[in-house]
Amino acid sequence: MKYLNSKVILKDSKIKGPTVAIFAGVHGDEISGVRALDYLIPKIEIKAGKVYFVYANLKAIKQDKRFIEYNLNRCFLDKQKKEMKNTLEGKTAKQLMLVLKKCDYVLDLHSSPNQDDPFVLCEKHCLDFVSCFPVPRVVMGTIVTHPGASDGYLVNNGKIGFCLESGPLKSKKSVDLAKKSVINFLRKLKVIDGVEEVFKKKKFYFAKPFYTVKNGSIKLVKKFKDFQKLKKKTLIGYDGETPVYLEKNDIVLFPGTTIVKCKEIKI
Repeated sequence: MKYLNSKVILKDSKIKGPTVAIFAGVHGDEISGVRALDYLIPKIEIKAGKVYFVYANLKAIKQDKRFIEYNLNRCFLDKQKKEMKNTLEGKTAKQLMLVLKKCDYVLDLHSSPNQDDPFVLCEKHCLDFVSCFPVPRVVMGTIVTHPGASDGYLVNNGKIGFCLESGPLKSKKSVDLAKKSVINFLRKLKVIDGVEEVFKKKKFYFAKPFYTVKNGSIKLVKKFKDFQKLKKKTLIGYDGETPVYLEKNDIVLFPGTTIVKCKEIKI
């Protein structure tokens, strides 16, 4: 297939095994995953199954922009919204969904300007795999709060999907963590040689939708950090002229882009 706005590299062992997709550059300014794939692809030898390495949004990567016309991380939907379907990212997602339909697993590499600690997003039926990620936190529930992500697309089709938030934008630590996570994930799946390193200590959170943005984005009243727990009812920002609040003990997630409230839970 000729891809409109993506680069897809298939490594096929020709031996029976899982089919995996590793995505990077869904958001073009989140370069740590792109750099991780640049490093890993020439070095990885697939021993079983096959792996699609995907540079998802080439034009946004080249321009160091989050997206060109529409957030690609909201476009992986069989029924796309009217306003997204004819955009560059809407068309890109349609092509990449053909790749995802072939896959049993996806790991989508992201990073963020608000992260001090990296974390992984997944849903409850994927928890058997979270020990392979060297991160302290696991967030569930974003399939509802953030519909249209690549990992959510696989989850909605009964498969396994993860989004790794590897740390600060363009940080060497973020790149290194993304590389280590990809290797460990593929080792757990027995796709490449090597012994999986196990990271058991995790805090678990559940994300809940709390506000539907009406004016494109919320203008924050100050800088908040991911996983900041609020000590009292707090004004987060304004959606146009409408004030938006979180309640006491709510935990903030994604305050720089979309805002989600979390609760810590026991697993």
